[in-house]
Amino acid sequence: MASDSTNTKQPASCSLNKANAEGRVAPELLMAANRGDWRRLDDLMSYEGAPIPQVTIDIDINIKEAEQYELDSVLHAVASGGDGEEFLMSSTVICRKAKHLLRRCNVMGDTAFHCAARAGSIKMIKHLMDLARREDEEDDPTRLQEALREQNKQGETVLHEAVRWADKEMIGVLMSADAELACIPRTNGASPLYLAILLGHDDIAEQLYEKNNQLSYSGPGGQNALHAAVVRSESKYELHEYILLVCSNYLA
Repeated sequence: MASDSTNTKQPASCSLNKANAEGRVAPELLMAANRGDWRRLDDLMSYEGAPIPQVTIDIDINIKEAEQYELDSVLHAVASGGDGEEFLMSSTVICRKAKHLLRRCNVMGDTAFHCAARAGSIKMIKHLMDLARREDEEDDPTRLQEALREQNKQGETVLHEAVRWADKEMIGVLMSADAELACIPRTNGASPLYLAILLGHDDIAEQLYEKNNQLSYSGPGGQNALHAAVVRSESKYELHEYILLVCSNYLA
């Protein structure tokens, strides 16, 4: 039994270091992250001197296609996995060993928070926030705020993803942690309010405004929330009276 244990550990350690040199992850770690196998992750990430490698999320693509996919951290992969206990525990294991990954962005600028919100995983969002708060107690008290406000290459924060889902609970959790999320971006990009109105989520637009009435009205290409309302009306979608009131405040 001891011999078997030695044989399984040594190749894993070697492949981890090889993966770091090549900018890719060892297959064992990739598979563990996508399965939410926190015990295996704990084992693979515990080797002395082993790096925290990069990992591609999609494992069902061929090698040529894989080269076109962005490399994410192990935490991105786990955060995309859903709200299952195995993924929540995996995120705890990863952050215990590499807490800086909470703020790491991939080449698209997404954080693990973006990934969790995109998957509609409210439990994962809350869990990552709790992990960041624990880190705040030990280090920088603004770390959670900075992570939540991180904009990807589309200029969007985690709140934009929650708006797309029209997930009131997720939006409430995020806005309670940082109401300024509704103010990003101020200009030259789609604000959460603009996005909510454009997508027809009037109740979400109302929720955002009630949480922060100084929120951004910004839209892409010099547009604003009022333009989104006009697009809605031209598409013969009924506009809620409250949304017209919100948009009129932009002109006041």
